[in-house]
Amino acid sequence: MCFKLFVIFVWLCANQVTSTYVYRYDSYNLHNDLLTYYDPSVIPRPLSGGPLKVKIGFYFRSLLDVDLAKNEIDLLMWTTFIWVDERLKWDPDTYNGTFLIR
Repeated sequence: MCFKLFVIFVWLCANQVTSTYVYRYDSYNLHNDLLTYYDPSVIPRPLSGGPLKVKIGFYFRSLLDVDLAKNEIDLLMWTTFIWVDERLKWDPDTYNGTFLIR
């Protein structure tokens, strides 16, 4: 019984290592394929033409100071800008189902 459990444990560990290796290999290849000739200084344009849609978010964090004499308010805020750069799209099937890299 202990031997069977040991064999199952070894098989699970080997399978995990193999799948992790495949994931890392595909992510590595995807990263290289996407960024080898990528120039971040070029403004992204939609393939369909037209303007680039950018979502802008403002997140209020805190009120730092109010100066009524100068009509000024100091705020601590975060801003986010989100857009799609179509030069960074890929087919997940080409990279073993990899749909996200970090």
